[in-house]
Amino acid sequence: MACSSSLFGVRFLFVVESRPQFKPSIQALNSSPPQRWRLALAPRAKRLVVRANASEMSRNASTATTTTTPPVPCNFVASSHSNAPPSPSPTAGIAWLESMPRGAYTTARTTSRGRCVFELSFHLQRLVDSAGLMHLGRGRVGGMDHDQALKQRVLDTMRRGVEAYMRHHGGYDGGYDDVPEDDDHEMKITVLVCEGDAIDAENSETLNNNDGSNNDAKEREAVLVHVSPLGPRKAPGPVRVEIRGEPRANAAAKDSEWVTARKQLAKPDDVDELVLEADGALYEGLSSNFFVLMDGTLYTAGDKVLLGSVRESVLRQCEELNVPVVLEPPRLCDAPRWEAAFVSSTSRMLLPVDELLFASESGADRRDFGYAHDSLARRLEAAVKEDILSSSESIFG
Repeated sequence: MACSSSLFGVRFLFVVESRPQFKPSIQALNSSPPQRWRLALAPRAKRLVVRANASEMSRNASTATTTTTPPVPCNFVASSHSNAPPSPSPTAGIAWLESMPRGAYTTARTTSRGRCVFELSFHLQRLVDSAGLMHLGRGRVGGMDHDQALKQRVLDTMRRGVEAYMRHHGGYDGGYDDVPEDDDHEMKITVLVCEGDAIDAENSETLNNNDGSNNDAKEREAVLVHVSPLGPRKAPGPVRVEIRGEPRANAAAKDSEWVTARKQLAKPDDVDELVLEADGALYEGLSSNFFVLMDGTLYTAGDKVLLGSVRESVLRQCEELNVPVVLEPPRLCDAPRWEAAFVSSTSRMLLPVDELLFASESGADRRDFGYAHDSLARRLEAAVKEDILSSSESIFG
């Protein structure tokens, strides 16, 4: 049965069909010009299906789409070396870092819809310490005044980048209050401190230095901040970790050169993290700290690893829960005795491992873990998640 009608000057053709195998769906179509549509009602269905007429689809296929693609999140880059506003960037944080000059970096996460940063003071101090270990700032010996000035420039640049991101993704000055307080609306903040001359020479166009350069910063380290969505805590499916690769040479400094060097290890797509090993001792992941629970005690490396902010939270919560801690790298030979294994990072928080893959004398081997709801592993995981909020500091004064 067919009938026709018009709405707001657009002509429609309605056809009621009886098609037992028809599966109802709604297809979004661009209907700017007047077009003919067909309306199908499936038996026993309680919703209507709108489809473009086949002849119109073939004549104007370029304007019709069957799905609505969500907009790509827009990242922002702010620079202390430029007075220009933060610039949009299509590049993700790691790729952006790889494209920049070598320097000291840190990766932080926001809480409270972007207004606070977890362990902000920790990240500021780590940048100062790493910059000193790398002799940034033309070999200058850092002093209290210099260190405080660098921290303030990092904080100011971070604030500018977050404000630009918030304006673009939901409004600033209160507009961001309308979004839920969850990880889907938090941000990942990557901060790079590098030689100012390197920025002038290699990235002046990218950072808009020709549009209001900051001459006062020319003789100091440049501070660059990349702001992007925090992203999911884990991929769908089990958390899979593989033991492979050797520890980095200078783990005490968070050197951006490591971001490029670690790509040589080629982490498989179905593996969440690679954990680095030397002589059977397990140190850290490519972008995480590593822990195990054995006989009710937490083991994690105390040196030769980068001491992450979430790692500090884990150690605090172990003290709160009366869990003994041994600051020694777990030994792979003890894997059969482990009650749990974890990786921790800015986005993962404390994440229990489900599958551990490693090489043994017999070839490829694995260790599977299962966690009861009230297990010590789950209680530690929950305690760290709560601590993320209580240990966050405002970046807006």
